[in-house]
Amino acid sequence: MKKKTLIVDNDPSIRSIFEFMLQQAGYDALSAENGSACLKKIDTDNQIDLIFLDINLPDISGKNILKEIHNKKPNLMVILMANDGFVETLSTGYQSGAYGIIYKPFDIEEVLTVIKKVLETNKNA
Repeated sequence: MKKKTLIVDNDPSIRSIFEFMLQQAGYDALSAENGSACLKKIDTDNQIDLIFLDINLPDISGKNILKEIHNKKPNLMVILMANDGFVETLSTGYQSGAYGIIYKPFDIEEVLTVIKKVLETNKNA
């Protein structure tokens, strides 16, 4: 069964590229343009295995969305996405329960390696 990923980013080009890349790698992929749309999708779709969450969204901060995701679905894995050089993301992300962090611009092989590592280390995935 294909793993389902949710890409949350306000940049439509990043969402499109990410969806395409993940679909080509054999994952189901869907996207949300902001934090509110992300929370609605996780409320309605119980098949999501992994979320890529941009920490700089226009409506809700990534840290607050991450907390809300963990309140609603504590076992849902989240990987944060941040602009290169956003150093606070690393400590904040792991303290908030993120499974990983990737920096933009991202490398396709790096993203696929992170996905594989996260899914393999989590027995519930």
